[in-house]
Amino acid sequence: MKQKLLIFSLLAACLLAACTNSQLKQAVKAAQDECPIDFGDNSQIEKVEIKDKTVVYTISTPEDYGFTVDQFDNPFVITLLKASYIETMPMMDNEALQQLIRQCHADSVTSIFRHVGKDSGYQIDVKIEGADWNILP
Repeated sequence: MKQKLLIFSLLAACLLAACTNSQLKQAVKAAQDECPIDFGDNSQIEKVEIKDKTVVYTISTPEDYGFTVDQFDNPFVITLLKASYIETMPMMDNEALQQLIRQCHADSVTSIFRHVGKDSGYQIDVKIEGADWNILP
């Protein structure tokens, strides 16, 4: 009897994981279908994908007026960007992105916002854990 209960529990866990994974894939596909998405200050989310159980947003970032993406590459700026994304992304005017963020929060999936300089190609990553998202009711 204990073996049957253990097998049933394992099967239920596998089905739940498969359902969650499927919901995340659907949310990523819906967001990717919206790309390019305006990200403010002439930046655009060009691609949304899953890499190694992480959702990666590739953001094309302009480098004008002497500004370059490598200037983001310090812990203080990355902390500011992370705090800004946590507060503003769940309220963006794009339902597909909102749904993806809610799914990442529900599934505790890490998100990486990869800023790539339009001119330099330099990139920096801003990492947000799924539980960190400020999800509003």
